[in-house]
Amino acid sequence: MEYEEGIENENGGYLNVSLFSAFQELQHLNLSYGLFDGWMENEGFERLVGLRKLEVLDLSYNFFNDNILPSLAALTTLRTLSLAGNSLEGSFHLEGFERLTGLKKLEVLDLSSNFFNNSVLPSLATLKSLKILSLSFNILKGSSHFEELFALNKLQSLDLSLNSLNASSGQFQGFQKLVGLRKLEVLDLSYNSFNNSILPSLAALKSLRVLSLSNNNFQGFSHFQELFTSNKLQSLDLSYNSFNFSLGQFQDLCQLKHLQELRLRGNDFEGILPPCLQNLTTLRVLDLLDLSNNRFKGNIHSSLISSLTSLVSISLSYNDFDGLFSFITFANHSNLESIDLSSAGHKLKVETEFPSWASPFQLKVLQLSNSNLNATIPRFLTTQHNLIEIDLSSNNLTGMFPTWLLENNKMLKVLILKNNSLGGHFVLSNIHRAAYIMDISNNDFNGLLQENIGEMLPNLGSLNLFPKLF
Repeated sequence: MEYEEGIENENGGYLNVSLFSAFQELQHLNLSYGLFDGWMENEGFERLVGLRKLEVLDLSYNFFNDNILPSLAALTTLRTLSLAGNSLEGSFHLEGFERLTGLKKLEVLDLSSNFFNNSVLPSLATLKSLKILSLSFNILKGSSHFEELFALNKLQSLDLSLNSLNASSGQFQGFQKLVGLRKLEVLDLSYNSFNNSILPSLAALKSLRVLSLSNNNFQGFSHFQELFTSNKLQSLDLSYNSFNFSLGQFQDLCQLKHLQELRLRGNDFEGILPPCLQNLTTLRVLDLLDLSNNRFKGNIHSSLISSLTSLVSISLSYNDFDGLFSFITFANHSNLESIDLSSAGHKLKVETEFPSWASPFQLKVLQLSNSNLNATIPRFLTTQHNLIEIDLSSNNLTGMFPTWLLENNKMLKVLILKNNSLGGHFVLSNIHRAAYIMDISNNDFNGLLQENIGEMLPNLGSLNLFPKLF
């Protein structure tokens, strides 16, 4: 038996663990989201000790506290344990957590969304078989005790996001030991307070494939050249910091020949798009620019984008681009699922009709707000059938409401057509269950709103018709 899940909580928050002891072949036990906060008297998880094949136990998103830890120590066959989203602290009952050192086979441990502080780290350091560890969204601070955690030399994935960590002067010793994680392939340090001083330690992680440093205090270019010498990086997220590389410094980033995902949104980049980006021919997600803090300008050179034929998602929105960008640039991008060229100004014109082209892709997301379209809804959309979100707002579009968009895209959840000049009657003939958000405000529709609109859009959460009412 692999899974036992969806256990209904009928004991007022208390779990009768012995119910599962009869399932001698049980390998996976999922009790997540059960709202349990304890167990019936003498019926703790030690009662599962007879389940010699139990390898995966998921207790995430309940209300268990530290009292659960000693009873888990008996489950020595476990390879995966999730305690995410509970009320664990580990700071006052560390003797309970230390008993988990008997889990010699444990390879995956998820402690995210709890209340652990740095005092739990020495106990974790005794779990020598760990390959995947998540401590995301706890109350870890500074860098104390991390030198002990970084002795887990089998770790392949480490998530420390959403804490209060830093590696500033005087607190740097712990993170210098990162170099000991020679097998580490995935590292998430997002939503902390790191700055450039940690970069030399990161550069020493030669097996690293995925690195997220978003929402920290990085700035400038200091030490990044060392990081960019890592030729195994496949995914790099530097979003929402204070970067501003020169064109010459971008050359170092463009040396990451295996890069598949690049996110630089919400920084202080300015000037033209770096031409060297066209060298990243494996790039799947080009998320260079965002409305928050980037100020790229000039033309979006078609040669730069057309060479990146592996792209799945491209966002160049909310910058200071000007000139003309034609969708024929995407004529060979058969993998594209998401395009965002929205603008805050009126200088960039997006041309979707000429020269003539045939769409090779099926989009899920299209965002062209304020893109100076040719007053008509792009014709290539008639060939799209997988759209989930469309934003064509503020383009002076004319004509009737495009019911065919809903008919052709049965999973369309978000349709934004506000601030245009669409007219006629807004009438739906068929039920559209997927639709959740629809904004058609500031258009020229007339007539009465059909009485059965609620039946046509049964799952709609937001409908905006203001201020031009029917």
